[in-house]
Amino acid sequence: MHLRPSLAFACCCLASLTAWAEGGVKPGVAVSQKPATVQEKLFDRKHLAETIPLRPQDLAYTDCSYCIAVNLRVEAQSEKTSGGQTTATIKVTGIDAALSLETTLWLPKNPSQKLRDHEQGHRRIGEFFYASADADAKRLCRSYLGQSAVASGATLDEARQKAARTVSDALMKEYLAVVNGKAGKGHVFYDEITAHGTKPIAADAAVKEALARWAKEEAGGKAKEPASH
Repeated sequence: MHLRPSLAFACCCLASLTAWAEGGVKPGVAVSQKPATVQEKLFDRKHLAETIPLRPQDLAYTDCSYCIAVNLRVEAQSEKTSGGQTTATIKVTGIDAALSLETTLWLPKNPSQKLRDHEQGHRRIGEFFYASADADAKRLCRSYLGQSAVASGATLDEARQKAARTVSDALMKEYLAVVNGKAGKGHVFYDEITAHGTKPIAADAAVKEALARWAKEEAGGKAKEPASH
């Protein structure tokens, strides 16, 4: 029932698409959010495939994969060619971001209801933080508006694309750090409360307590208890 924060949230998707902003291109930020998806996969402990992310002590495993795809709108500011290399400077005028969450519950064949309920609790915690991820994404995207980036390449297009990718990569990493940081704490609290599902506490109650503990810590001890999902 262990959940590994360093791996459980490591997935991300980045579409480094760039539109050159000219007349008629609308600046600003647009964030879309796909419905969260979930699937269960069963494994046989005696015949574990290398692709199954389980450690010897794991009875089950929940993988919450937060993803972000980014489409930048930029304008060219300057370019200079020297020694066969072109250096380009671009400015971010708009950002479109698409968010998603894919959760996979890895369960042994014929899992007990308690084990399944525990992993479903991890799923609910992951989805709880995903529900507010669009607000985090909008805030971060807005912070990148107006930023400039510089890169060099064999061609002007290559230099511009590299510069745009620098911005996209930074935004992606920052978003994942924020959402994974929040969710990671929630999952850790949940496993502390349940002793990884071994304590006689209902998953619903444990999820509620874990989210309340997270909210209290996030607000410096002054937060109200969040509604359980």
